[in-house]
Amino acid sequence: LFEQVILFWEGERQNTISTIKKANTLIIIGPKGGLAEVEVTSAKSNGATTCSLGPLILRVETAAIAALTLVQQSFAYFEHI
Repeated sequence: LFEQVILFWEGERQNTISTIKKANTLIIIGPKGGLAEVEVTSAKSNGATTCSLGPLILRVETAAIAALTLVQQSFAYFEHI
């Protein structure tokens, strides 16, 4: 089980990566064309935290890499490199 679920969503305007905690994390990236509002609402009601990847709309392949990199940086995975 995951301690937190982060849904990276283009509609998020307040939460950034700095608002998450270091924990066992599930990362969710939406499909091409984005998530429907009902999907985001459902995810939030089931405990997901929405987070922004910034102002650009990224391809799903790029968004997944960007999200993972942001989470790793936030969790200080790169301090010893």
